[in-house]
Amino acid sequence: TSHKLDLAGVTATTGSKTTVNITDGVSTDGIEITTTASTVNVIDASTYLGNGVTITDRSSSATTITTNTGADTIKMENAADVIDAGSGTDTLKVSKTLILGGLSVDLSSTGDQITTFNGASNAAVQKGFENVDLSGIEGTFGAAITAKATGSTITGTKNADTITLGTSASVKDDIVVKGALETSAGLNDVEDIVTNFTVGA
Repeated sequence: TSHKLDLAGVTATTGSKTTVNITDGVSTDGIEITTTASTVNVIDASTYLGNGVTITDRSSSATTITTNTGADTIKMENAADVIDAGSGTDTLKVSKTLILGGLSVDLSSTGDQITTFNGASNAAVQKGFENVDLSGIEGTFGAAITAKATGSTITGTKNADTITLGTSASVKDDIVVKGALETSAGLNDVEDIVTNFTVGA
């Protein structure tokens, strides 16, 4: 069972912010947040006992998001988002129009996993993710992505990406290519570079 929350109407008074706490729950149930108001700046599900938190849409205001042990899918829209996905197999979905530069995503890191955002050094920490989905990236810049050693599912941008697979020979990385549409004037005008794999026989 998945429970859905629409937090668009949960707004703070002028000059204030809103914290959303998600606690308890049943291990077989998940929760989906479909949208948030711009005054929501904290979503704390660190003690939630369900099987995962999914944030499908939200405001673009900087938000601190903490989850627990389930399989979470968290949407990032602001460079200042502070996100801790806890344990479990978690996916970070990034939605942003890049106008200054690309992204650097290191899923192998146990600390900060996005060190460059929109071409600039990113001071906020996003951590705890095994997978990344960059299909929501707009603009002409791509990403440099490093997989987790134990395997990652990576969905790239529609632009040129550089993807380094995990170091374990016994696990599989799943790569989804979101290449731009080809034009008759410039066939293969977008290409991804994938490294650290062994070509099959």
